[in-house]
Amino acid sequence: MAGITLQGMTAGVGLPLAAMIILSPIACLIFFVLSLNRSRPSSFRRKCAVAVFVLPLVSLALYALYESGIPSDTNIRIDLLLIYPALAIDFLFWPALLVRYSIQRRA
Repeated sequence: MAGITLQGMTAGVGLPLAAMIILSPIACLIFFVLSLNRSRPSSFRRKCAVAVFVLPLVSLALYALYESGIPSDTNIRIDLLLIYPALAIDFLFWPALLVRYSIQRRA
């Protein structure tokens, strides 16, 4: 497995990076739902909201790291069909956090 490469980087590096980027919207959704749960302590909900805010930035940094291992002569990028929507969904949680805070301030 050490000799297997994924578009210029080893599979041991590229596959986990891609998997973390693609699965990050699921983690954001879980943390967002946990931040809405009123039965949890407010400090826990605040930490979950911070995680929802930080996770898109982390996935963007992981994407930059992933992209740095891709050779520049690669023309066909099927992986981007999964990575770009995952990044977009990650950043869609930011407006949801703003709505969450505006609703909480009114209540």
